Amino acid sequence: MSGPTICQHRQLLLVRVFSNLLSLILVLSLLAVPSAVYPQSNNSSSPAAQSVSIPNLELASPIEREITGGDVHTYNLTLKVDQYVLFYVDQRGIDIAVWIFDPKGKKISEQDAFRVGEKEEVGILAEIAGAYRVEVHTSFPKGPTGRYEIKVTEIRPASEGDKISNRAGALIDDAFVLERKQTKEDWRKAIAKYEEALALWQSINETVWEANTL
Repeated sequence: MSGPTICQHRQLLLVRVFSNLLSLILVLSLLAVPSAVYPQSNNSSSPAAQSVSIPNLELASPIEREITGGDVHTYNLTLKVDQYVLFYVDQRGIDIAVWIFDPKGKKISEQDAFRVGEKEEVGILAEIAGAYRVEVHTSFPKGPTGRYEIKVTEIRPASEGDKISNRAGALIDDAFVLERKQTKEDWRKAIAKYEEALALWQSINETVWEANTL
């Protein structure tokens, strides 16, 4: 019996080339799959992808919690433009620092002026509307476990005194930042910030903050 002709050899060669080409295309398509599949796997039904519920701070609705050194507790506070809010954080057996972020995520304040057993008093003047983020930090990362109570006592349209108080508070925050640099020049700049804030406290007869600034 005669073997395959030259024509049949060519046909077999073409079939093999075509088969190999299909295999190559299949391999390349499989390699491309992960970039399209992985993002889809992070859907809202996944527990890790679900957003954590953040408590809202509301007028006359205090929240008391336990906190350990290094922990951070986050709260939302929704405000309108030119609305002023005042709240306290009662430090019970632990030193607390309070950080404030505006609705755009910019840090606008860091309050840590009073010691354990006293209340941190925090005022916010809303320059833009939206949800402000309030973070409760421990002043010392390795501090002991303690408790605190956070309570909103006032939400109202801002007065001229509130605006002056807000400017003074911003100066105090700036002075804290300068102090941490621990250079002679930065300490001088911090003192200038404190003196400017002191004059503002005096202008609105804010004796507690006047004494604290001194």
